[in-house]
Amino acid sequence: LAPDAAAMLNLSEDHLDRYAGIEDYGAAKARIFQGDGVQVLNRDDPIVRLMRLPGRTAQTFGASVPLSEEEWGLVSRPDGEWLARGGALLMPSSGLTLVGRHNALNVLAALALVSSVAKITPAVLAVAASFRSLPHRMERVADERGVLFVDDSKGTTVAATQAALAGLGRPVIL
Repeated sequence: LAPDAAAMLNLSEDHLDRYAGIEDYGAAKARIFQGDGVQVLNRDDPIVRLMRLPGRTAQTFGASVPLSEEEWGLVSRPDGEWLARGGALLMPSSGLTLVGRHNALNVLAALALVSSVAKITPAVLAVAASFRSLPHRMERVADERGVLFVDDSKGTTVAATQAALAGLGRPVIL
C-alpha cells in the first residue's frame, strides 16, 4: 500500500478484541502511512499527532482556527461556524448536509485528502456540502419545531456515540 495521501481521524479503544492493546492497534492503523504520500492528521488527537513522520508532507485538521495553508479547521464568526483552510473561509458548516461537528471535521479531513491530488474548487465544495451519510449514521430524520431527530443506530461503539452526541452541540435525548 502506497497511497498518494492517507488520513488518520482518531485512535480510540475500539476493536481491542483483535489487538494486544491500544499501542498495537495504533501501530496497525499507522501502517496506512507506509510509502511517501501526504499524511493528513487530526491535530486534536494527541496520539494521532505523534504519527507524523519526519520528512513527510503533512496537513492537519482540527476544531481550532487553522494557522497555515497546511492546516484545516473551524472558524467561529457572528454568522456561524465556517470550514477553513489557513486564512481562507471555505463554507459555513451549517451548509453541510451531514449532521454534527464531528462530521464537519470529517469533511475537513476529506478536503485535505483531495487537496493532496487536486485543487479545491467550488465544485469540490459543493460535493462536500451535499454529501449524505450512510443509512443510520447520523442521518437527519426530521427537524420539527426546533427539535432535530437523528438516526444513529449504526453508532455501535462508545467512541462513535460519544463523538455523535458531543458533535450535536445542543441538548440531546438518547
